[in-house]
Amino acid sequence: MLARGGQAHLRAGAGASSLGDIQSLQAGRRLIVFKHTEALTLVSISDREDGNHHEAWLRLQLEYVYAQVIFTLTDQVQAIFKRSPGFDLRSMMGPNVDGSIRNLLDRFDPIDLDENYGDTSDLGHGAGCGSLLTAGVECIHPIPPEIRDAASRMLVRACGGGKGQNRNSADDLYAILMVGTRLLTIVQPSNVASQLHTSDLNLILTFRDGPAVQAEQAVKESNLGEAPLLTALRVALSNEQQEEMMSSYLQLASAVHFVFRCDIYVGSGEPSGGIGADATGSMLTQCFGPPLSFPFTDASSKAHVWDTYARLSLRLRLGSASVETTMDALDAIDDTHAQDQYGIDSRGVSRECPMQCLLEAPPRVHSVTYVQEDNEWLFIGLNGKFFELYATLPATIAPKKGTAYCARLVRRLMNDERILFLSNPLTWTSQVNTTERT
Repeated sequence: MLARGGQAHLRAGAGASSLGDIQSLQAGRRLIVFKHTEALTLVSISDREDGNHHEAWLRLQLEYVYAQVIFTLTDQVQAIFKRSPGFDLRSMMGPNVDGSIRNLLDRFDPIDLDENYGDTSDLGHGAGCGSLLTAGVECIHPIPPEIRDAASRMLVRACGGGKGQNRNSADDLYAILMVGTRLLTIVQPSNVASQLHTSDLNLILTFRDGPAVQAEQAVKESNLGEAPLLTALRVALSNEQQEEMMSSYLQLASAVHFVFRCDIYVGSGEPSGGIGADATGSMLTQCFGPPLSFPFTDASSKAHVWDTYARLSLRLRLGSASVETTMDALDAIDDTHAQDQYGIDSRGVSRECPMQCLLEAPPRVHSVTYVQEDNEWLFIGLNGKFFELYATLPATIAPKKGTAYCARLVRRLMNDERILFLSNPLTWTSQVNTTERT
């Protein structure tokens, strides 16, 4: 059992069939959500004291915990519990697995992020829950595109690649360069079916030993000279750079906070790669946004912002954030005839994680939705081709004008795509083709 003082308590145990079709229970302020798998049942309990948590958000947490257990222990745990329902899972986990699960849950809880890392604005952990809400990977930013591309080529050389050398599935599958829990670049197989989903990457990025702050601080204090890559990383991780950059984006939309998702497809290595390019391949969805700061300084206010964003995300995808609509959509993931109705493609995504699958699939219709609360805050969600944006603005701004401000921010972010995101994610094959052309 993982007991946390934040938004939920999590428990895993045997007896997945003992509750039948019960998916959740509400008792007063408490919301209890169950996730049934082959031989395991995971339970999340929220007291809702730090925000009105939506069932979908708690279900997403359980899916990631289950995926992390399978990622680290493999699916042998299912067979073990079938044979011995009273087996104590903790005997298999050990400190590393337990730590990786807690690291993962920390990303759902902005309050825990503050406690573990101190002032997150100093470290660039801007997206926080946003990487899971948007099903996107947070990259190190800003990085000049030529330096990021050079880092990709460096990975290939480190794995033994080079000019004229053909690579196939018998060679290295993945090469990832990251700092802390943020991605600098990745090289993947050219076979779409073998490429990583962002949910896979989020698990990998949180599977580390020690806080992410240690890795980022090591880069800042490194004395390895003034190599272009190291210099770019130092600038990107500096407090002054982050504050200046985020402030300019916030002012552009008259916003106090936002999180942005961009859908970048894994391309062929051509210079035209970027948002929407080579849209027949798999997506490497990425996210960007500042940390929650004043006036969202306590647990309740921060959790409420993320909870509202989660509801806006469901509205954009399903037309409604109701529990009934959400559960219908999750059920449809197991129904290949109904998947087209929701724009869901469950290929490569475990059927045990339908909420991840729903969030990874972009909304099919370009939409705008908003929530205006008590003449205090205006929450806006909008999406278009290859992007989603969730923003918090003062309620003194009319929804129509606020939407126009957000659209202006989107144009600026897409214009700055090459320095904010990994805009040309390579495969081993595309890297060889690029080397041969040069």
